[in-house]
Amino acid sequence: MKARLPGERARSRRGVWVRRPSRDNSGATAIEFALLVIPFLFVVFATVETGLLFMSQLTLDGGVDQVSRLVRTGQLDADDLKPETFRKIICERVEVFLSCDKLTIDLRTYSSFKDVDLSQPAESERNGTQTQQGSAKTIMALRVYYPWTPVSDVLNLLSDADRTVMLASVSAFRTEPY
Repeated sequence: MKARLPGERARSRRGVWVRRPSRDNSGATAIEFALLVIPFLFVVFATVETGLLFMSQLTLDGGVDQVSRLVRTGQLDADDLKPETFRKIICERVEVFLSCDKLTIDLRTYSSFKDVDLSQPAESERNGTQTQQGSAKTIMALRVYYPWTPVSDVLNLLSDADRTVMLASVSAFRTEPY
């Protein structure tokens, strides 16, 4: 019988440990997968849902910022501030992620910045457009709200009773002397 060196025996034992799981057909891997797939999918769907929510909010914020700048600098005339026309101007900027039919748009003048109303619109005011025309150096606020409906049931903890999350974007400004 040939004598083995000490390192040869150790190598042969390591080979057993490496090959042993491949010979195991007891189904432990399938059970582990079944236990881990539910939390994994929950995290994946929550991540996708949160990404859609943030992209929708960023789209709304960007559209409100662009349109409020047009109002602030006097680039929109009286015809552009009519509710139907003003709604169309905002919708052109947010229609990538948001449905224009659900937008609530409110452009008003205020006597001071502390008077700007930041509350959500009442149920009767939703999906409407209200505009007021300001003059030079007038304090105004553009408020736009959107009831965002989650795509999956993952984020229902954040939603209202009607299964929506109210996205809001407000821009308060003083118009320039135009």
